[in-house]
Amino acid sequence: MFLTGMGIFSFLCVLCGCYSPALIAQAFTPPKGVHFLSDWEEPQKQLADSGVDINGTYALELQANPIGGRNQGFANVSAFWFSCLVDLEKVACLWPGFGFYTTVSYRSGQNLSEIIGNEFNVATWFGGSTFYLDECYLQQKFPCCSTVFRAGRMAGELSFAFSPLMWNYVTLAIDGNPISLYFNTPFPPDPFACWGLYFETKPCKSLLVKGALYNSNFHNFNNSSHGLNWSFDNTNGTMVIGEIQYQHLKEEKEGNYRVGGYATWDRQFPFTHKSRGSSYGFYFVIDQCFYKKAQLQWSTWAFGLVTPIEGNVIPYTFGWGLVGQGLCKNQPNDTVNFGLAYGLFGSEVRRLQAEAKREGIVGPFGNLIQSYEGVVELNYWFWLNPSFAITPLVQWVINPGAARTLSDAFVVGLQLSATL
Repeated sequence: MFLTGMGIFSFLCVLCGCYSPALIAQAFTPPKGVHFLSDWEEPQKQLADSGVDINGTYALELQANPIGGRNQGFANVSAFWFSCLVDLEKVACLWPGFGFYTTVSYRSGQNLSEIIGNEFNVATWFGGSTFYLDECYLQQKFPCCSTVFRAGRMAGELSFAFSPLMWNYVTLAIDGNPISLYFNTPFPPDPFACWGLYFETKPCKSLLVKGALYNSNFHNFNNSSHGLNWSFDNTNGTMVIGEIQYQHLKEEKEGNYRVGGYATWDRQFPFTHKSRGSSYGFYFVIDQCFYKKAQLQWSTWAFGLVTPIEGNVIPYTFGWGLVGQGLCKNQPNDTVNFGLAYGLFGSEVRRLQAEAKREGIVGPFGNLIQSYEGVVELNYWFWLNPSFAITPLVQWVINPGAARTLSDAFVVGLQLSATL
């Protein structure tokens, strides 16, 4: 009853305009200072000064695959975020550093990957096609020791196994987190928030340590587990994750080096349906600027995730890319982005698929023996103004479906993005 009351209160606050978006997973990092709704910029600043920081973002992805895959076709996906960070010290005269954060999101559209037949979604914003009252948590900052605590409903996408350079891509294999996190664990991405506890601290200027405990499970990816359904009705899912980040700055060339690990307990094995299992994994995510002169800047990024073969669908995932900014003199914020990602399916999965094929049945993972899938993407972010971007892109989907039964697919697309 108490949780239901909290949900109704939060919903009413959203309708009244008290809440909105801040740390949400956006597919791009827009230049600061100007918004698409320019008349709203000054009132927004005044609200932020008074303790209510409101933001909004909209994205539309249009994609087609003229060549390869199971079939050829066209699909579009749209997404909208509305978030708010409330400084309760200013708004409610509470103690310093105490705040409240919430997000509302809406997604709709079709999944082109269902037409192609590949595993790694070519459109990052497909999924959760409905309205979501997403993140909703309290946070306490301690500026004196650079420490933050959060408690409530939260997503982990921007907190762990993530680099801001990975925002620049459209394929889900890169944008966000290493793709195998979503196949192997109930890790909660946006907009599939779950109950959790989070902390971060900076023991020194160049080091950031953070960790979280999530009450997440694979049912968390169902739309019915969200909205105002904030109950702890399923104990089959606990995830602990931690990360250490080292920031290197030399001659204005910033680099971030992250290593982390996670463990899950009492989860549902995704392919054997055995309960009370456990698993763990380790990952790294790095980004480094290696060239900077005037407005021109080149950076590289890479990630890798390794887990035990037993109990995991994709035990090995790797990715790498290049990002160039300021190639055109009159477009200093434009970026060109090249990236690739690769996921190797585990031998235990292949064994179960081979058994299903011999017996002539469709097992939990089908009866086609999966090996690997990869994707290569090249795109260009063209900023028409500081709040609106057009992104033409091409993708090469290697071994769609991972079973070597479909020809490689070629995807062309266009993404439109606006900061409201």
